[in-house]
Amino acid sequence: MPTDKTKTAISPDSHAGKRPKARRSCKTPAVPKSLVPTVDNLIVVGIGASAGGLEAFKHMLPGLPIAANMAFVIVQHLDPKHRSMMASLLGRHTTMKVLEIVDGQLIEANRVFITPPGRDVKIADNTLFLSKTSSAIGPKPSIDYFFTSLAESKGDRAVGIILSGTGSDGAHGIRAIKAEGGITIVQNEESAQYNGMPHAAINTGHVDLVVDPSNIGNELQVAIKYPHLIPQTPPEAEAPNDIDRILHMIADRTGTDLAEYKLSTINRRVGRRMALHKIRSLGDYLYYIKQLPKELDLLFKDILISVTGFFRDPEAFQALKRALPHVVKNKPKVDNLRIWVPGCATGEEAYYSIAMLLYEQLGSKVNQYNIQIFATDLDHDAIMQARKGIYPMATVVDVDKEILDKYFSTSDNTVQVVKSIREMIVFAKQDLTRDPPFSHLDLISCRNLLIYFNNRLQKKIVPMFHYILNGEGLLFLGKSESIGQFSDLFVPTVKKWKIFQRRGTMRTPFVDIGMGKHLRFPGKGAHANIPGPKAAPIKQVFAEAMINAMGNCAVMIDERQEIVFVQGDVVPYLTLAQGEIGLSILNMARPDIRLDLRAIIHKATLENSFVRSNKVNIRYNDRNHQLILHAGPATGLSESVALTLVIFEEIGVVAESEQGQPHPKPDGDPRMLELEQDLASTREHLQTAVEELETSNEELQSTNEELTTVNQELQVKSGELARPTPIWKIFSTAAALP
Repeated sequence: MPTDKTKTAISPDSHAGKRPKARRSCKTPAVPKSLVPTVDNLIVVGIGASAGGLEAFKHMLPGLPIAANMAFVIVQHLDPKHRSMMASLLGRHTTMKVLEIVDGQLIEANRVFITPPGRDVKIADNTLFLSKTSSAIGPKPSIDYFFTSLAESKGDRAVGIILSGTGSDGAHGIRAIKAEGGITIVQNEESAQYNGMPHAAINTGHVDLVVDPSNIGNELQVAIKYPHLIPQTPPEAEAPNDIDRILHMIADRTGTDLAEYKLSTINRRVGRRMALHKIRSLGDYLYYIKQLPKELDLLFKDILISVTGFFRDPEAFQALKRALPHVVKNKPKVDNLRIWVPGCATGEEAYYSIAMLLYEQLGSKVNQYNIQIFATDLDHDAIMQARKGIYPMATVVDVDKEILDKYFSTSDNTVQVVKSIREMIVFAKQDLTRDPPFSHLDLISCRNLLIYFNNRLQKKIVPMFHYILNGEGLLFLGKSESIGQFSDLFVPTVKKWKIFQRRGTMRTPFVDIGMGKHLRFPGKGAHANIPGPKAAPIKQVFAEAMINAMGNCAVMIDERQEIVFVQGDVVPYLTLAQGEIGLSILNMARPDIRLDLRAIIHKATLENSFVRSNKVNIRYNDRNHQLILHAGPATGLSESVALTLVIFEEIGVVAESEQGQPHPKPDGDPRMLELEQDLASTREHLQTAVEELETSNEELQSTNEELTTVNQELQVKSGELARPTPIWKIFSTAAALP
């Protein structure tokens, strides 16, 4: 069966007897204006290779399409100390003109351009620019560097091809090209002399075709015959219901509702998948999906993929750097500094860039704040990659050397963000359109995400941002985004680079942007009226909204006091205990709060109502914190299951001058000192007594279980003794005797 690593497609027309072939006209279709060759609609094919690449070129070049409004740029790893003979060697295998690139060269159709040794190449405005390689280590020239510029310059008119080679150069560039709607092709590992680069590219999950080099030209030639690769027009509009059906199938398979993403984006990505499989109609594509449901996963990844990079749009980040003092100017040094980056993708541009800017801004004072940066994305694979903080060398080519030396460690052809920056970030998978947002935020960086949402969803999200930001918090958007009609909620501080400040002291009414798990398919599609699960009762939604708005963490426990659900970061209060792993909240609770937690859970269960503790001190991150514990029944879910909600409401950090001294010093009053010591001793004895009681209960329960087991065994044995021995068993036993 074909997989995403093969070029084979099950054509709808190939299923004889299942779906009739559509009759096609014998007339030659008119060439759309968008296909008339011009410099602007030129397709640029980037080809990256290393060891073994020359052999692959020899097989690929003869089959490349000629007079197809395509230009080819070869980026081959070469020894910078030796003069290259690539142009003359490859010129023997193609009728196209083969040229070694010179700086500032205008790119032309039906030409093969080769990067000279020791130079990196980038493309902008259909012009090739050369530069000295920025690092003494790593591949030269960098395939990732060129592919990234190719994606940004040509968008969906870019094609990236990876051939034989060692290492992983090109894998990052493959993602960039795919994110902009281009085509990605990789030589299959079996035919490659060295499969390191093909293997790394395939492992990104963003490769469209895996083929022999000799078949690459044919694939390109066929692809340009399918109109969805070239013009940015959506698939045919005569069957809009088919798009609804596809979105509904994605929702059923992945649990993610894309109904409020921009239809133009969905259409482009669907059309792109259709072109890859040589499918001409939405109906045929829908049929194809039903035959191969795996295609839904690939389409879903295509829709989610986005472009990012370190300090992308440097001027925008310089503007943010100048705005950051406003974020911290009114913050007490021990206060929380909370930043949220929704849609962070693999993390380079958004949270690592912001964390580094914040580190630069605060300098030696950075440890005086409790910095919390939340980076979230819907793409699980992107989040996993972001957590590692490891990136190709090409991603930092444009980063200042001072920043590079300070915040990155270098190994081979990769860089890793230093631990002090990585530890500032909390990573999480989150659907911005459905999951509860973070709250009490000082900065939201949501760049190049709103452009994927339709107006209806944008009108929900922007007020929500206003609601969860602190008094004069900042909103940082992409250069193509705006706050729309909500000028009453935000005022631009840097209009050019879309940095907005929250306006007003009153909060907008809380907007539920999709906490319920029902699917939403507006319009007259076939699934427009499909009922989803019932929306949560208004009291439940209100309770969730209140917990979220307070910025608190919470856990749900069952009647055995074992945790069944967690919301927020509870690491400061709960941790794994030594020994056998369990989910008991009391075993996981830090010693500072264990007694108080036990008391309020017991009282809440006894009274069947919400109760709260007094202020409790707890120490973590080398600071003393104060919090209030809440516990109460979680009603409305199931009458047969007793669940309790426990909320950790953090009051704040106790200043250094107050730490350990919430009351006057007892030094001058012996009686007060004696009472303090008695209280501490009593608490220790109580804790010991409770633990001993729990141990005794566990031992009694274990003994009871053992007695039950013994009793059951005795009953079985007595039953066996009461039954006569079968005659066959007697003979079998006798036969076995000597």
